[in-house]
Amino acid sequence: MSKRTSLYKPKSVDEVFKPVTYADLSPGALRRARRQHAFGHWTFRYSLVAVASSLVAMGLFGMSEILFFLAASSSTLSAASVSWNYLANPDEVESRYVERIQRQLAQQTQERRTQLRAYLTEYNGQRGLVQMESLQKQFDALVEMLQTKFETTELTYQRYYGIAQEVFLASIDNLSEVALSLQSIDGIDVFEIQRRLKAPILMPGEREALQKRLALYEAEKRDIEQRYLENERAQTQIAETTVAISNIDVSNKEARLTMEEAMRELVELTKRAHEYSTPKVSA
Repeated sequence: MSKRTSLYKPKSVDEVFKPVTYADLSPGALRRARRQHAFGHWTFRYSLVAVASSLVAMGLFGMSEILFFLAASSSTLSAASVSWNYLANPDEVESRYVERIQRQLAQQTQERRTQLRAYLTEYNGQRGLVQMESLQKQFDALVEMLQTKFETTELTYQRYYGIAQEVFLASIDNLSEVALSLQSIDGIDVFEIQRRLKAPILMPGEREALQKRLALYEAEKRDIEQRYLENERAQTQIAETTVAISNIDVSNKEARLTMEEAMRELVELTKRAHEYSTPKVSA
């Protein structure tokens, strides 16, 4: 048994172990980004070194007022540094983080689209090419609608844009599996197999081999159809979300909750798409 090979080859260790997903744009991820900023700030690191040095000195030379004052003041400074860097300008810290994640998502999307178009063209995946263009139009329409509701510098816009981008990326991943399926059955001549199966006399084991090859072909075709269906559902959900957002007054708190719910449904759709597009194991 061998694992299905991915259409996309990672270019770095980071890409292998840390693919960018919607989870990187969740409220929890934004809080983690602020914590990392706070604990990674130079004032915290240097004050922590000062605390450690003071404690080591106390262990070596015994307690003294100077060392105690240095340890206490350094501890206070480290705590103040974390608090200040976590609480001060949270929007700016989160915005920089979201922009970085968006750049990574955009790069991933562009690379995958380029490779995918080449594969689908090579293996006659015309329906996949049409779907990819349709998905792009749906995604662009959703982004344009978000831009009418928010300033592009707003954190809410950036987070919703990231969600929409990942939905699009999940659909592209689905089409990459379609391309792999098309590649795997490219050499199977179904009409020739069916013609040979009609023969009254075959060599020992020949009928079984032909039937197995035909079954593999049909299984891949069913898988392709299912993935196309998943992408049709994604397009419908994106369109419904776009319409829902167009009817929302973002100045209204309850309306904002409705928008959040619409985006959450997109997130759930993406999760299901990721689960379905996990490379399968084939003989």
